[in-house]
Amino acid sequence: MFLTLLLVGLFLIATIIITWINLFSSNKLNKEITHLKSIIFDLISLLEKKGRKSIDFSSIKKTLSSLKETRPESSFEIEEVIEIEKIAEVKKAPSNISTKRIIKKQTPKKRKKINLEEQFATKLPVWIGGIALALASLFMVKYSIEKNLLSPEIRVTLGGFFGFALLVVSNFIHNKPKISNSIRIVQALSGAGITALYGSLFAATSVYALLPSFVGFIAMAIVTVIAVVLSLRHGLPIAVLGLIGGFMTPALIGIENLSSILLFSYIYFVFSALVLLINNKDWWTISIPSLIGVFTWVIVWLFSDFAPNDNVVLTLFLVGIIATIFFFTKDKINKSSPSVLLNRIGIGFSIILVGFIGQKSGFAINDWTMFGLISIAGITLAWFDKKLYSFVPWISMIVNMVMLAVWEGKTLTTIDNELYAIVMCVFAILYIIPGIYFVFRRCNPKLWAVLVGFASVGYYLLAYYKLHETNLFESISFFWGGLALVFALISVHLCVTIKDVYKKHKNREVLISIFTVISTIFISLGLTIELEKEFLSVAIILQTLVLAWINNKVSIKVLKSLIQILVIIFLFLLLPQVLLLIQLTAFSLVEAKLNLQASIPIVKWPLFQLGIPAIATIGTSYLLRLKENSNFVKFLEFVAIALTGVMGYYLMRHVFYIDKDILFAKANFFERGVMTNVLFAYGLFCFIIGRYFNRKSFSFSGIILSGIALFRILYFDFYIDSPLYSHHQILGGTGLNSLLLPYGIPILWIFFINKELKKINMNLNKFLGGLALLFAFALINLNVREFFHPEFLDIGNEMASEIYSYSVAWLLFGIGLLVAGIIKKNQVVRYASLAVMILTVGKVFLYDASELDGLYRVFSFLGLGVSLIGLSYFYTKFVFEDKKKSLKKR
Repeated sequence: MFLTLLLVGLFLIATIIITWINLFSSNKLNKEITHLKSIIFDLISLLEKKGRKSIDFSSIKKTLSSLKETRPESSFEIEEVIEIEKIAEVKKAPSNISTKRIIKKQTPKKRKKINLEEQFATKLPVWIGGIALALASLFMVKYSIEKNLLSPEIRVTLGGFFGFALLVVSNFIHNKPKISNSIRIVQALSGAGITALYGSLFAATSVYALLPSFVGFIAMAIVTVIAVVLSLRHGLPIAVLGLIGGFMTPALIGIENLSSILLFSYIYFVFSALVLLINNKDWWTISIPSLIGVFTWVIVWLFSDFAPNDNVVLTLFLVGIIATIFFFTKDKINKSSPSVLLNRIGIGFSIILVGFIGQKSGFAINDWTMFGLISIAGITLAWFDKKLYSFVPWISMIVNMVMLAVWEGKTLTTIDNELYAIVMCVFAILYIIPGIYFVFRRCNPKLWAVLVGFASVGYYLLAYYKLHETNLFESISFFWGGLALVFALISVHLCVTIKDVYKKHKNREVLISIFTVISTIFISLGLTIELEKEFLSVAIILQTLVLAWINNKVSIKVLKSLIQILVIIFLFLLLPQVLLLIQLTAFSLVEAKLNLQASIPIVKWPLFQLGIPAIATIGTSYLLRLKENSNFVKFLEFVAIALTGVMGYYLMRHVFYIDKDILFAKANFFERGVMTNVLFAYGLFCFIIGRYFNRKSFSFSGIILSGIALFRILYFDFYIDSPLYSHHQILGGTGLNSLLLPYGIPILWIFFINKELKKINMNLNKFLGGLALLFAFALINLNVREFFHPEFLDIGNEMASEIYSYSVAWLLFGIGLLVAGIIKKNQVVRYASLAVMILTVGKVFLYDASELDGLYRVFSFLGLGVSLIGLSYFYTKFVFEDKKKSLKKR
């Protein structure tokens, strides 16, 4: 049944199309004959003027006059030089006369500018008058109804006669060109007449039911034909009226009693007549409204009287629309032609509607068959005219993917899944195989290569989305990952083949880049599908290392972009872990649990999930740097350093908290000190690498890491969690204990870091020196406290001996700084010594004098006095005396 309907529909469409083709061809021939007659008449006139008596012009004129058309006015100016090599009579030797004609097209006359007065005085009154005549017929009918003067039959008949009379009068005026403004008057009268005829037929059919719907429909179609024919004589306004009337006729009559075949045969007739008219007269302004009328009726039918059996009729109708547009515009299409828009909108929207028709009819086999034929036709059009029709395969492919995405079988049985898989495979092959073939035929290869990429990736994703949860491929292990790998290998093979086939071709690199992208996408998809979420980021970043290695072997610009995209995907996959780090930071600083991220998979395997990506990232940056030291390379180095740092943090937490929650367990004093020193060591390592390999990113990372370590000491160990008032156990004995971790060893790190900063022209001597003195002063005081209160510094009251010991320690520290300053000849250290001594004086006089008694008070002042006198001696002897000697030498 379907095949029969298909053949009948194709036959009907072919019959209608051939009819219009013949009409179009005959019109074209008539134009050519008219043009030739014009040239011949001009030649005869010129020869008569030159006195060519030997030629029988009268017989030629009689022959031309016997033709149906009269001599048109020539639209050409002819300049010719007739050289007669041998004068002979035409009858004897007509071929001995040779002529050389130079035909120049007339320069188009400039349009006369029409002022505002002329517009209102000549054009506007005519059109208002035509509208008034049309309204007159309407009001006459209305008046007769109100007064009950005439029967419905007479009213309709009079309206029809009135419209016919207006057409007769317009024809009479058309034949009298001497009448002023005759063109506008004829247009107005014709328009009013056509409107009156439409109104009369509408009243006879829908208002009074005097005519059956079928008869009224045919009558209005005839009026539409009259309007189209009259527009050939009277211009664009009548064509617009015919367009409106033609597409409004089914609405005026009502489509309830019309079959889909009758309705869309009529719509096709109206559209093809309008396209013929548009093509002959170049009235492209009404081409898009004509298309809107066509598509409006298809949409109206789909949402009103559509039945599943109408799918064939509507599809054949839209195919006929596409064929008509293609035929009537194929000779006039260029980049700037308005027919290009007609083609693109007509073909594109028709394909979309065919897809929607399939959805409305339940995606029967004939729907897929018809759409497959349309897809083949679209690919063929794009092959023959890549500039105009290159968009058609894209439209059909996207529509087909949408159709497959929304296709739901009646049941979820294995049979439905198999049918779905077969249909999808057929369409995937339909786009991929021809695309690959056209790539190697070198017909717009970039277009077809990109189409192959989108088709292969799109249909693969669609198949996975619709079928991966079914039992269709359940028995095949790693089916979807393996299928992605097959596509990737095919893409790699195509890259190699293109490299050999497209030697020294301008599109060679672009094509290799496209198929490289395709292979990368399929590898990523396969890994995403088959690997657990925890391992996906590792697989993605390893791809960047491979691509960077390939980038050094071949010159493909797109590889760098691919690497950048993969890095972005990798960082996106790590986004939950970034949120986790924010949580940990907030918890460490203010003990706030933000609950930004609940899953913590990376914490379980930091060496694998962070260490391998760090190695891959630094390797990628190194390989890319061999070609170009770009900002992206520096960014990769920062990423590698950050990954290594986070890995080290998680590993340290695992060491301290075995089989425990390593994230939100509060770090003790010893663990925090170890972590701080690890940060210092890592920062110093980055400084050394940056200096040795001249990598500013490493040097800058060293600054950041050292800054974080210093912040940890100042914030935690000095401010909020100092062992002096927080309950932390101090391991070891006085001088050699865990206090060295945050207060002693960092002094050494500061010394080495300061040296590295000087090598990169950063002078932070005073700042870092001040921090070192602060740490040393804190270490001395806390060790004094630890001597009197072992293990826990926050427990126990101060004794007199402890207070005295602080004074002694400060004095010794000040003296030590002075000695160091004198030996190193460092004024800053000597100033620090003075500051410590002044602080000691203040403590002894203000605090010790009131808190100490007995011998402790005596020895406190005694020691201070001796120290100050000694300080004066040292300054005089080793500082100022040396300065005096140096001045005398000068």
